[in-house]
Amino acid sequence: MKVLFWNIGADLTEKKKELLSRVINSESPDIVCLAEGTHSVDNCKDIVSLFRKNKYVCYYSPLFCERKSLKLGYDFIRYGLKVFHKKNITPKTAFKFGDQREGGRAIVFKTFLNYIEYTFVFLHNLSQVNGPTTESGALIRTISDMLTLGKVSKKTPITIDPAKESRLIIMGDFNMEPWDKFLKSKRYLFTSFLNKSNALQNRNKNIKGHFFNPILEKIVGSDSDNLIGTFYNEAFGWAMFDFVLYDSNRIKLDFDILTKLSDGYKLLKDDLTIKKAFLHEGIDHLPITISIN
Repeated sequence: MKVLFWNIGADLTEKKKELLSRVINSESPDIVCLAEGTHSVDNCKDIVSLFRKNKYVCYYSPLFCERKSLKLGYDFIRYGLKVFHKKNITPKTAFKFGDQREGGRAIVFKTFLNYIEYTFVFLHNLSQVNGPTTESGALIRTISDMLTLGKVSKKTPITIDPAKESRLIIMGDFNMEPWDKFLKSKRYLFTSFLNKSNALQNRNKNIKGHFFNPILEKIVGSDSDNLIGTFYNEAFGWAMFDFVLYDSNRIKLDFDILTKLSDGYKLLKDDLTIKKAFLHEGIDHLPITISIN
C-alpha cells in the first residue's frame, strides 16, 4: 500500500494541476492526502474533478460542509485537507463527523491491508512564523488527546479507540521541525527522529505511544546534495515540516521524499550552483510517500 501526502501550496495554477496529475499517474498512490490548493470553492471542485478523472474516490474534501447529513457545523474552510483513495481501497466506514478535527485540518482514515486494520491520521498544522507557539501546538495536543483518550471532549464522538489501535500512522505537514518541543514531550507526542534513539526507546516494553520519525535519517542518507528538507521558502530557507510518525515495532514501512518522479520528471533541481528557487512550478513543499510492507 502506497500513501502520498503533499502540501501543494496556496495557488492552484494550470501548471500545478498538470503536475498534480503527473504525480498521481507516475507514482500511482493508493491513498492521497492534499493540503492547501483550495483557496476557493472552485479550486476545490477542480481538484475533486481531477482525481475523479483519474479514477480516485473522494473520502473527504472541504466541500463536505455542504452535506447536511454530516452536521459538520462549519462553512467551507480553505485549509481543510483533501483525501482520496483508489477504488480498490475500501475505507472501514464512510466519512463521518468524528473523523475530522479543527475544521478538516486533521482527518482520520481507516482501511485494511491483508485483513489488518490500519488507521491513518492526516494533518495540516497551523503555520508558525516565530517558532512553535501554543496555537501551533493546539492541533498536536488535539491529536494527542484523541490517541490517549479516544476523544477530545464528552461531545466529540470516539473515532480512535487507543486500547484497540495497533497500527496507527500520523502523516502530514506538521509545520514543526522533528526536534520541536511539541513532538518531544509525553504531554503531546512522544517521538524520536534518530534510529539509535528509537532503538533505545523500543528496549523499554513498558513505553506506549512512542512514535518514530524517519525524515532526518532519510535526508542525511540522501545522495542529493540539494535535499535539505521538504519545505523551501526563499525568506526562511529549508525546513523539515512534512513527515510520518509510526510505531516501528508494529509497522514496517519505507518513507520517501519525492524529488524525482518515476517517469523521470524532477521536482527538485539538482544543479549544485543554484542558491535559491530549488523547486519547480511554484511549489514550496515536496511530496512525501510511505509504502507499507
